[in-house]
Amino acid sequence: MAEGGSRTDALYRNRANRALADINSRVGHFESHWNNDSTDETYGGLKLSGREVIFPGDLIDLTSARWNGRKMEEPGSEALLDEYDPYWRTTTGTPTAFVRNARGLTLNREYASDADGLLIVYGLGSIPLFDPESAANPLEYVPDIHHMLIADYMIATLPIELREKTDAQIAAMQLMRAEAKERWEDGRDSCVTDLIKRKLSARTGD
Repeated sequence: MAEGGSRTDALYRNRANRALADINSRVGHFESHWNNDSTDETYGGLKLSGREVIFPGDLIDLTSARWNGRKMEEPGSEALLDEYDPYWRTTTGTPTAFVRNARGLTLNREYASDADGLLIVYGLGSIPLFDPESAANPLEYVPDIHHMLIADYMIATLPIELREKTDAQIAAMQLMRAEAKERWEDGRDSCVTDLIKRKLSARTGD
């Protein structure tokens, strides 16, 4: 188990995110939604700037989008959007269509800064990672019974401080790591099974 003040928040966050990434790789993607409501700590991950929409890291693929409840069109490319809406590049107002780009979406309207516009994007996502700039808690996506898994992973993988330790203390820490690793591996498999069940239930409506 790591000791002392040399272990920064970034190191702990990195280890926690590695554990979440491992779980994500085994569970696969699940259906979810995101919006641009800054007060929504769970789903408010979309960032709008003018007509550009930046996706959060846990949004893998988009299936549809709505602006204030109305489904938006997706022409497929800027060239097709030019045909669908010739003046979109210089027009402000209520967005009705979008095209995809490398970071998210480009809307066909630059909404006014004082507009009350709610964009909701539906698609496939993953458990989000811990982000120091976000108030979202990734553990909200994980069943409560599995919350201690992240701590077990960290205990099992963080470096052991060996300086000024007796052989007995080192042996005790190594045993602690081995036990944490076993709990992590067993618990991870159980967590993945539960998350896959949750995903399938969401799809079938059970």
